[in-house]
Amino acid sequence: ELSFKRVDERTKLVVSAFVQRFDNYIALIPTGAQEDGLDAFQYNDVNALFWGFDVDAKSEVARSKAGTLNAIGIFDIVRARDLSNEDNLPRITPPR
Repeated sequence: ELSFKRVDERTKLVVSAFVQRFDNYIALIPTGAQEDGLDAFQYNDVNALFWGFDVDAKSEVARSKAGTLNAIGIFDIVRARDLSNEDNLPRITPPR
């Protein structure tokens, strides 16, 4: 994991990136078959590579005697691949 952090009187910014390899990651893989009209899945252990990054930012917009108004932004993304066939792993959280 690699992180960058900058903080001053009015702003805060943290950006992090990561890479992680898993041997025998348990993944829920579609079989391509259907049972009772539903797609069938099977748990398989796979060698997987996960990577992603996140951003956390906060900036002061206005300050008064009553308080402070801040703008806050958060973003993260995770991606994962099955290393045996280079397919994306299913059921990985979407960007938010």
